[in-house]
Amino acid sequence: MVNVQVTVGLSHSGTLVPSRGASSLAAVEWRYSVYSIDKINDFKITLNGVEIKRVKSCKYLGVIIDDELKFDVHIDFIYNKLIRYIGIFYKLAQKLPYFCHKNIYCAFVNSHVAYGIEIYANSSMTLLHKLHVLNNKLLHILQQ
Repeated sequence: MVNVQVTVGLSHSGTLVPSRGASSLAAVEWRYSVYSIDKINDFKITLNGVEIKRVKSCKYLGVIIDDELKFDVHIDFIYNKLIRYIGIFYKLAQKLPYFCHKNIYCAFVNSHVAYGIEIYANSSMTLLHKLHVLNNKLLHILQQ
């Protein structure tokens, strides 16, 4: 039998996430995060006498969710993924015919930006601004 001791208020929720490559419950390194606006420092979970590690963010279905639900980690992840395409798009825009540019944008940029946008688009405009500027820059490169 597994004993889980949780000390948390009713307004807080926690998620247990197994690490990658784990095949069974015994071989799993468990982690948890608490999603709350309030700072909770004394929250501990033990599983079979082993304390489970708390993480600030975790990736769930491709969206990185941080413990304050700001999505700044996810926006930075998308930004760093898309910024690599600037140099590639400059070269491709000159070598490929114009009708291919829309397909390139939809395949490499729009798919990353649009995935999970319903979740992370409610974050602050300051966080989304750099992603918006980068998106416009990539579009501008392909329209030349």
